[in-house]
Amino acid sequence: MNAVKKVIRLLCFLSIITGASYIVSYVWFWHSNEEIYRKIYAYVSETEPETNIDLDAIGWQYWNDEALRAFKAENPDCVAMLCIPGTMLKYPVVQTWREDGSFYLYRDFYGKRNVNGTVFLDSRCELSPDPFNLILYGHNMKNSSMFGMVKRYVDESFFSEHPSIYFNYGQKYKKYDICSVITLSADIFEDKQLFNIYNNPTEEDRDKFVSLIEERSIYDTGIKLKEDDNFIMLSTCYYGKSNGRVMVVARQDKGFEI
Repeated sequence: MNAVKKVIRLLCFLSIITGASYIVSYVWFWHSNEEIYRKIYAYVSETEPETNIDLDAIGWQYWNDEALRAFKAENPDCVAMLCIPGTMLKYPVVQTWREDGSFYLYRDFYGKRNVNGTVFLDSRCELSPDPFNLILYGHNMKNSSMFGMVKRYVDESFFSEHPSIYFNYGQKYKKYDICSVITLSADIFEDKQLFNIYNNPTEEDRDKFVSLIEERSIYDTGIKLKEDDNFIMLSTCYYGKSNGRVMVVARQDKGFEI
């Protein structure tokens, strides 16, 4: 009996150690990623690199061409800057064909192993002057970093407070207005079609895409879509469905100029 108790205590101890190790590594990886962005932004804003910068307070105007050049200098895979004002979702965006486009799924901005990953653009998407649909991926982190904020759009009040997305890929600063919020399952064929319409779709695929995002939106954003609209999609995990995703779709504001 004493031997059994000792084994049980040992197993409990190992479970606690394993859990604690996971939490420590999770926090360390998150802190590591955030420090990368703080450091580079510090150079852009001409402040000391060690300055404690409030990322939430940085407006979309700071994610400009100068910032993009600074990130590109650190990593040539950086192709754009993404910002949702009033949130901590302000990140450089990377893109690569390595590992079928998923290289940054569990790597930081410098390509080092990191469970938080880095926000990345689908490798199939072309950053042309007028792309039809740009698909971005990021992890649904519990501390709201990466695309942890995206899941909050399930709440319509969060959409009302943060209705726009800014995306800069060099000389082409675009503003997108959120037009649809969708929860779906990547196990369902029709749901997966949303991830396969991009670049230069046929008229049939364009119509299919627009119909899907209108029909599947969990609430009405008040935006009426047009034939010549272009889009950006932010996709992250959603635990309310099997192999679930929550997807925020936004339409380009073609009247926006900077």
